[in-house]
Amino acid sequence: MTRRRSVYAMTALALIVLLVAGIAVYYMTMSSGQAQGSPSPQDTSVIASNFRVLSQAHTDVCANLGNQQANANYINSLADNFYLQGSCCFPMDYNHYVSQTNGLKNYSDIPIIPQNPYNVSASHAKGMMSYATLTMTQAQQAVYDNAAKASSEGPCCCKCWAWYAHEGLAKALITQYGWNAQQIANIWSLEDCCGGT
Repeated sequence: MTRRRSVYAMTALALIVLLVAGIAVYYMTMSSGQAQGSPSPQDTSVIASNFRVLSQAHTDVCANLGNQQANANYINSLADNFYLQGSCCFPMDYNHYVSQTNGLKNYSDIPIIPQNPYNVSASHAKGMMSYATLTMTQAQQAVYDNAAKASSEGPCCCKCWAWYAHEGLAKALITQYGWNAQQIANIWSLEDCCGGT
């Protein structure tokens, strides 16, 4: 019995050491808060300049997770000219940012769609969130539900302000523009402000 406890203790200790080592390697290879896939120093384009600023900004935060009213209160408390900037969960990736902003240019004629997911005015966020409580028909709700299934993570990676804003955006696009599930899943992907790839 004592030998068995000793084996269990050694196994537990080995697992703890491996866990600590894994965490250390992760943090050594991922410089926290640093943008991944940054533009080259010679790139002086507007998009590269915007990326450099936004990848260091931290006004886009995850808070009040899962609490729609608290998130609405937070967004509504912001001055209209305040900007939710940067990524909330993971460092931004330049190539992904370029892909997103280029993709969003296709929707520049639809004013409720933000053109830069990492630089959203509070006024725009308020507008999108105001649609989150829209009542939809059964057919419209089915479109929304199918979009959630077709997307990689739904309106956002977590139930922060962006989840409810993107939920509202989807409801507005479904009810006012007749969008289908795949279009909603695509716009959620383009509006993803979580960072990463």
